[in-house]
Amino acid sequence: MDQPTVRMLEEMGVIYEDKEKDSEARFYMPEIFREGLGFSGTGARPRILVLKRKVLGKGIL
Repeated sequence: MDQPTVRMLEEMGVIYEDKEKDSEARFYMPEIFREGLGFSGTGARPRILVLKRKVLGKGIL
């Protein structure tokens, strides 16, 4: 991603920088945005994936 895009996403609250880890720039994107933007479920916490499946009707008995 280019710098203007990163800045725009930060201003909109879609991503934010994880400043607690190393000196490299790392960004975090909440699961709700990942899903809406069509990213795969990789990297998501297992509990979030369970909730996502239930909402989508895939995990209901």
